Amino acid sequence: MDPIDFNRELHARPSIYFDGPALVCHAAYMGGSDAHPLYHEQSGGMNGRLRLAREMHAEFHTLTSVVELTHNPSSWPVAPRESLEGVTNAGTVMMRVQILVLSETEGEEAGIDAAALERFGMIQPVASTVGGGDATIYSDFRVDTTGFGRILLVNRSLNAYRLGRMVRRLYEIETYRAMALLGLPLAREASAALPRFDERLVALSEQSVGSSKTDPRELLDRLSELSSELSRTIARVSHRFGATRAYAEIVEERIRELRETRATGFQRFGTFIDRRFRPAVRTCGATERRLDKLAANVAQLVSLLQTRVQVGLQEQNVQRLQGMEARTATQIKIQKAVEGLSVIAITYYAASLVKLSLEALDHSELVSTGSWMLVALPMTLFAVIAAVLMVRRALK
Repeated sequence: MDPIDFNRELHARPSIYFDGPALVCHAAYMGGSDAHPLYHEQSGGMNGRLRLAREMHAEFHTLTSVVELTHNPSSWPVAPRESLEGVTNAGTVMMRVQILVLSETEGEEAGIDAAALERFGMIQPVASTVGGGDATIYSDFRVDTTGFGRILLVNRSLNAYRLGRMVRRLYEIETYRAMALLGLPLAREASAALPRFDERLVALSEQSVGSSKTDPRELLDRLSELSSELSRTIARVSHRFGATRAYAEIVEERIRELRETRATGFQRFGTFIDRRFRPAVRTCGATERRLDKLAANVAQLVSLLQTRVQVGLQEQNVQRLQGMEARTATQIKIQKAVEGLSVIAITYYAASLVKLSLEALDHSELVSTGSWMLVALPMTLFAVIAAVLMVRRALK
């Protein structure tokens, strides 16, 4: 990446700065044919400026519109159509939220009491003082009939830049909270399948004990099938669970950046989110750990069965080698016996030849051979034995 691109990344998602009353509409989408960054500003929308911006993220994009108001409304205003709906082919809606910003001028109370909150559609809201006491936020975390969640922000002394960043933190909390919860349906689905995986693993473990007569290779095939199903399940959910962890960390980081303190008479904003959001994140994490643990147990049992099969094969090989060794020993004994008989036979035939030769000489009366046979017989035996030993040595 070019160094200029690195520097541009620092400014890729600027906040929309404004002061005074305003209605901020924010939505997150997945997919869409018009998914490219945009920013434009126009007049209109309840007699104020309307600004619209799109931001690109790894797997989703967001649209944010800011409609500046001329005065504090007495009830929740209706957003102009061009605020978000005017952008076509945005994609599948993942979440939508509206943030109504009211100004609290010096010497004037905002009048945010129970009756005022009811006029703004807040049912049992939570609240926090944020920004070191410079603003107060209210929300009941409910979705209205138009599909938007609602957050009310009463600004005391935030300037345009701090107000823009504060609003950004609020809608990012809602955005990443919604994106993190995409892993919850997968966690529930995987959790429903885990007991069946456990039962199959327990059954295979019991069959794999030494006293079982089940063929280890058959068990290994069934374990491989279970391991394959687990691997498919883990591959399908691991990316989503990883995204859930990352989004949850961003939500926690944005809540810390609010620097919230307790508003009298209300449950704290961050506490409400933590108590209702963290269990879902923990469910995803626990399901992921159970899947990993189960996969590790299956892998361990596969390894044990493979060892058992290998030991069985080695025992068979040892038995084959022992049989070969016994047959070889028998062949050696037979060979030695044959060699002994061969020596006797060769000696017999050689001695017969010597005897015939001596008898022929004796009949010719040229040489008297009466006592030569006693010398020729041991010499013939010695020569045959020497010849056999030389042949054996040559073969070795």
